[in-house]
Amino acid sequence: KSVQKDDWSGFYEAEITARERYNFPPFTHLLILKNDYASRKAAQESAAKFAAELSKTANIEVLGPTAAFHERTRGRFHWQIIVKASNRSKLQAIVKEKLPTSGKWQFELDPASLL
Repeated sequence: KSVQKDDWSGFYEAEITARERYNFPPFTHLLILKNDYASRKAAQESAAKFAAELSKTANIEVLGPTAAFHERTRGRFHWQIIVKASNRSKLQAIVKEKLPTSGKWQFELDPASLL
């Protein structure tokens, strides 16, 4: 509604309040982990296993796994996990130390978009 009324400061206040309430940037850091498999089942199972492992890590919040926005591209299936942490180094450690070696995993730290 604020945008329709050309009330940009009202829009900002509503948006920043929601981001703080739901722990989204700029109040936290994000990491998107996305896999790439030949079958939907393999992509889903790999993401579920990795998410379960990550959920044991202290001081992070794990969202997912879920099918990626573009679940299938060029005949390959993609599932994703989103990880939130107030400390960016916690997310960097996940990429360096915990990223699975099986399958093809990609990551994006502090992504501009969640799609």
